[in-house]
Amino acid sequence: MGMRMTLEQERNYERQVDQLRALVNGMPRFELQEIDGRPVVVDSRLGDEGVQIRIEGSGQLEACRYLVHINYYALIKLLGLLDSVRGTKAHGHAACFLDALRLDEALGISER
Repeated sequence: MGMRMTLEQERNYERQVDQLRALVNGMPRFELQEIDGRPVVVDSRLGDEGVQIRIEGSGQLEACRYLVHINYYALIKLLGLLDSVRGTKAHGHAACFLDALRLDEALGISER
């Protein structure tokens, strides 16, 4: 079995999982639609009135793919996975993943 985490590392892991959970719970339920021939990200709970993001530019296709695959429901499953790996060999890898998300860092943009 892998190395056990210290109490401080465990607390940090719990805090980061809680931060991710809060982020996910506050997310709109994005779905990709085409409006006026352009891809837009819509809050599926609000329908056509819920346009959140209009996707423009050369990275349009990649951004669309990303948003289709990294969505509220997938992130809920990820949270379940992060909860289930505690005490296993994968726990350390999950902690590294959470660190890579940089949940503690300020975005550098004003939050509403």
